[in-house]
Amino acid sequence: EEQRLLYVAMTRSKFRTVLAPYSSVGAWRALTEAGMDGEELADLTRDSARLPQSSAPVTATPAVSPAAVLDRARNTAPVKDGVVPATFAPSGVAADDKLTAGARVSVRADLGAPLVTGGGAEWDKVGDCIHSYLAAPLDSLSDEHRLAVATRLVTRWGVGDRVTPEQVVACGDRWSDFVTGTLGATAVASEVPFTWTNPAGQRAQGWLDQLLTVPGNDGGGDTGAAADRRIIVDHKTYPGTDPVGHVMANYLGQMAVYRDALTAIDGVAPAAVLIHLPLLGTVLAVELP
Repeated sequence: EEQRLLYVAMTRSKFRTVLAPYSSVGAWRALTEAGMDGEELADLTRDSARLPQSSAPVTATPAVSPAAVLDRARNTAPVKDGVVPATFAPSGVAADDKLTAGARVSVRADLGAPLVTGGGAEWDKVGDCIHSYLAAPLDSLSDEHRLAVATRLVTRWGVGDRVTPEQVVACGDRWSDFVTGTLGATAVASEVPFTWTNPAGQRAQGWLDQLLTVPGNDGGGDTGAAADRRIIVDHKTYPGTDPVGHVMANYLGQMAVYRDALTAIDGVAPAAVLIHLPLLGTVLAVELP
């Protein structure tokens, strides 16, 4: 490539070829074979005689520059219309007044005494630890393997000062008993991805913590009801004392997106939207207008 460029440079000059050695004229020793010595090479670097310049006055004709017109158009104040993002995260959707007024959150089940109380900084790591454990195929693991998984997750997330592996295992056991015993779920899918476009043309992508397939319409094991339906489950590691108020204030918008997305995908509304609070041992039902 370097030789090609050198060839082009030395064959395209009209009056003079300017050689630019890397360090000194001495680097071009090969040119001495053509009868050019160092002084002649040095002469090539001197400025040539100046060409005469025309001094005839020229009157410029005023013209409107298209670029100037565009610049003026760009400088106008932007229209203060609301910007609608093309995509959005379900977890960032806030509930409007209509949704808040029509929603109802109630305790669906009490799974036992709270395992942990507290909260504080970096509590989200505890949530990630619990979510990871609940997403595992717990029904296919032995007691020993479940404890090993919980121990590894507690260690990896560095939350041993907040929860113990035994508490993590207890969260999973209580939830599994509720899913299979009370709800009578015939299938459990974890970390289910989905994509949905709302009526405004915005696209949402996310994951449902769990989707439960239950017989009938109510998710209560009524085998005499209509075709199987699905239940949306979202795990929240809230450790406080007012779970109903916390869900009403923070998660109605997210649950509405999940409900609408699954309705569009399945063609029928979910049988229920549940929020599982594993550390509190509580299951909440979210009813949306």
